[in-house]
Amino acid sequence: MDGVSNIHGTWARKGGNTFVFTFVELLFDSTGVFTGSVRIREKLTLEPGGAAYNGVYTGEILDPDGNVVVPIGGTTHAARINAE
Repeated sequence: MDGVSNIHGTWARKGGNTFVFTFVELLFDSTGVFTGSVRIREKLTLEPGGAAYNGVYTGEILDPDGNVVVPIGGTTHAARINAE
């Protein structure tokens, strides 16, 4: 699957520095057979200046039929990488 993204999603601004996004990653084994997916929903807030954010996410790992195999969730923190 060289050059092809298997992650798809969307995001929306909810007001101020708060955003939400949802993405789905399609999972395949080494032979290219679809094995399931990961679905993540996150709410994040940009820090002042916009160089970092903090968020909370929920999601699940799904089997090929869309059944939840493992629920997941937690917190995130990210910081902008500066161009060189």
